[in-house]
Amino acid sequence: MAAQRGVEIYRYTPRAAAMYSPGTTVTVYDPGRAYDVAEGLRAERAAGQAADSTAAPGPAEDDAMDSR
Repeated sequence: MAAQRGVEIYRYTPRAAAMYSPGTTVTVYDPGRAYDVAEGLRAERAAGQAADSTAAPGPAEDDAMDSR
């Protein structure tokens, strides 16, 4: 998902004493861009939920709500 959204990544190999498995490469994402992407996704989800809650009920939903 990070690659699809254009979040920059950095790969580095920490010093041997910093990890249990020396020589393992670690991927770190740009925190500022990752935060911006997360905020955008939250806004999209909130807009979608708001649109769903304001939509008129369909025929099946309307029949189920009919108290006659």
